[in-house]
Amino acid sequence: MAATTDDLAQAPELAILDALRDLLDHAVALLVVQNPEIAETDGLVGLPPQAWVADHLAAAMRDLQRLLLRYREAATEDARHRPPQPITQMPLPHHPG
Repeated sequence: MAATTDDLAQAPELAILDALRDLLDHAVALLVVQNPEIAETDGLVGLPPQAWVADHLAAAMRDLQRLLLRYREAATEDARHRPPQPITQMPLPHHPG
């Protein structure tokens, strides 16, 4: 589920989190396409080391996706409890330089 305009107005970081979630979806799919044996077997015994690494990466990416979803839910819930702020009054990000 992508962030709505209202969600982004209250929690702009959701935009990059949505992009990261989509990137992780594609990365996991690519790992499975390149190493189909990790999706077709119950274990990794007898598989080449590349398949082991792909399986561990896919699992880590799935864990990160779950964390991103929890963060998104928390940020959206937090934003609902803040008073609405017009976009013209939102603080701009500070870039040191």
